Amino acid sequence: RETLLREKLIIIEQRIEIYARNLYQSVQKEQDLLGPELYDVQYSSVMKLLLITIAALIIGITFSFHMTRSITDPLKRAVDVAHRLAKGDLSIDFQIEGHDETAQLLQALHETAESLKKMVGSINEAATDMTDHATQLNNLTDQTYQGSESQLVETDQVAVAINEMTVSVQEVAINTL
Repeated sequence: RETLLREKLIIIEQRIEIYARNLYQSVQKEQDLLGPELYDVQYSSVMKLLLITIAALIIGITFSFHMTRSITDPLKRAVDVAHRLAKGDLSIDFQIEGHDETAQLLQALHETAESLKKMVGSINEAATDMTDHATQLNNLTDQTYQGSESQLVETDQVAVAINEMTVSVQEVAINTL
């Protein structure tokens, strides 16, 4: 019995070995057939991935450039407006676009310029009023001076008349004695 079992196991082992060799050869043939095709698919996939990466980089660079400019250009305008205000140029006229922080900054600068224009206008009005009042005061002072001079002349005339009367009274007094 043991011998019979060994013989059957040897036969099964030989069959398994033949099936394994055939399977190995079959897989080898499949790999040989599919290998170049898989290589082509892999190469194609790598090229597609490379093109997608390059396109994404170009889109990213373009987007970042646009975003950078959308921030720096309004900031440059705001800085320019601030410099002009600092130099006293209140004739600034500019358009405010958007509602972001930069637009809010430009709006604040615009309101500052308008407020300064009103303040300068008020100061000019006050200066004009002061000039008018100073002119009126100067005219009044001139009139007062002229009145004082006239009174001085009249006072001198009264003093001369009093002196003359005093002399006349003294002469009359001397002549009466």
